[in-house]
Amino acid sequence: MNHELRSHNLWVLSWPIFIEEITGGLVFLADAYFLSRISDEVAATVGVLLPVLLLGFFIIPMFTTAGTSVASQYMGAKQTQHILPTYMANIGISSLLGLLMFIVSFIYADRVGLWLGMTPELNAHSETYLLAVSFSFFCIAVRFSYASILASRGMTHWNMATALATNALNVILNAAFFLGWFGLPKMGLLGIAMATSISFAVGALLVMWVVHGPMKIRFRFKGMSGPIRRVMRPILKIGIPSAMEPFSYTVQQIVVSMAVISLGLEAMGANTYVLRVLVVEITFAFALGAGSQILMAHFMGAENFKEVNRIFWKSVAYASGFAFINMLMFVWIYDSLLTLFTDNQQIIELSKWMLAACIIMEPARAVNIIAGMGLKGVGDARFSAVNSMIFMWAVIPFVFWVGLDMGYGMLGVWMCFVVDESLRAVINLWRWRTGKWRSKGIRHDNDEGGLAEVPA
Repeated sequence: MNHELRSHNLWVLSWPIFIEEITGGLVFLADAYFLSRISDEVAATVGVLLPVLLLGFFIIPMFTTAGTSVASQYMGAKQTQHILPTYMANIGISSLLGLLMFIVSFIYADRVGLWLGMTPELNAHSETYLLAVSFSFFCIAVRFSYASILASRGMTHWNMATALATNALNVILNAAFFLGWFGLPKMGLLGIAMATSISFAVGALLVMWVVHGPMKIRFRFKGMSGPIRRVMRPILKIGIPSAMEPFSYTVQQIVVSMAVISLGLEAMGANTYVLRVLVVEITFAFALGAGSQILMAHFMGAENFKEVNRIFWKSVAYASGFAFINMLMFVWIYDSLLTLFTDNQQIIELSKWMLAACIIMEPARAVNIIAGMGLKGVGDARFSAVNSMIFMWAVIPFVFWVGLDMGYGMLGVWMCFVVDESLRAVINLWRWRTGKWRSKGIRHDNDEGGLAEVPA
């Protein structure tokens, strides 16, 4: 089995990830478009549910990156005997997590909207959507844990290809279920949710075929219990903090959604549509972060700290610069952009000022994405997670105080997040400059599987 990295070029690894993620973002935009054709009420309801969906759509993929980082470090360290157990352990843990999320979300689908403060009418939309989309959580777990195998080898072009096929299917099914193509009944909201679940299931099957077909990777189970147990510690060391950070973010957003709901339909609509628009720069930062994470983990395993540092600062500069330029453009064309989704002038006007605030917030968010993924890639996942969780929870009282009590509404809520992202960016950059990450790598110190950290 070949354990070499396909390329050491950041852009070669990152651009397929960007295409993969941006097409996924375009699917969310397509969803928003079809939902808005039903009504602003339905679109806003699903938008407010986004934090709940992120419990699976965000946390599981972030957890699976632990497998990418650990396997990449073993490749860089030439400790190939630990790679296959890492793949198998990552798939097993992630699949169990996805199955648990599917079961819980399916059982409680009829109550989630009420817990968020929705009216019974809005909760009916919420229940319909969650019942149909909940199976996606398990499919995502399988898909992304298998995709982490390809990512650790630099085979990001395969992940891109399977994602393109999956996302194209999603859009086609959206239109088919919504418009009644191919003799199908028009199913509205239910059809849009079903399209998501079906496409994710197909995507999981496709990436499994790539791993076991063209890549010719074969899992074996005889005699693997010991090696799998030995790699569990480094996977969980990175995976748990990697999952806890998006978990905290998701719970934070669920709480914030309660504030947004209380501010009315215009706030809900503006929040939904602006978040859809931000997909582009967030996706670019994530793709660059994922590509740099693969490279940094390989160089970390080889103890080439100079290259690790160079890749980090290069990624920070490109991601934050792109976010700044992109947001300037969006503010300039905001009217044409937002009229794609709604003709409600109150929503459009509110969205304009939210986008203006993003000129500061999005470059800072880009820094946090790159720094967070970089620190996880080199094994310093705990600091990034703890730092993020502290700020995520600290900002919530200010959201309610400024947005609701002081009467600044959705703009007040948004400005709290500007401060939050900016302060975290400063702290993350400071942490990197201390150089403590040099002592956080994960390695085995002998063939018996003893665990040791990379020396500074």
